[in-house]
Amino acid sequence: MIGTIICWLKKEHKWGAWVMINHRYYQRWCLRCTKWETDMEKPE
Repeated sequence: MIGTIICWLKKEHKWGAWVMINHRYYQRWCLRCTKWETDMEKPE
């Protein structure tokens, strides 16, 4: 839990995967804090 909070506060995410939803939204899976984050921009 503490590690997850620190990861999100410092935004030191280690992304492991990108997923496209409805051809518009993208979700990033953080390997460090194991959480999903939705983003409107296309991944690199």
